[in-house]
Amino acid sequence: MDGKQRKDVRAGMRVAVVLKQDQRTGRRTIGVVKDLLTNSAFHPHGVKVRLADGQVGRVQEILDRIKNAGRKILGSRLKTKNAAGFINYQVSIIN
Repeated sequence: MDGKQRKDVRAGMRVAVVLKQDQRTGRRTIGVVKDLLTNSAFHPHGVKVRLADGQVGRVQEILDRIKNAGRKILGSRLKTKNAAGFINYQVSIIN
């Protein structure tokens, strides 16, 4: 996918973007989407996103789709006790 349609891009996806300073060369940076910055449904140069590391660029390619991309953790937890008697908490519910 080329990343021009906003509906195709979700937080948590691994994408290749072109940063502003790399527009002349077309150099791509790979990262995970944190926020979508483009409000329109389509952008001819790619949807603008903020990556998890804070860099901002336009999506050129969606590298892989994460099963739960765009979903939020509700905060439910699973309480378990291991053999040594320690209690472990694990987030397990995704909306």
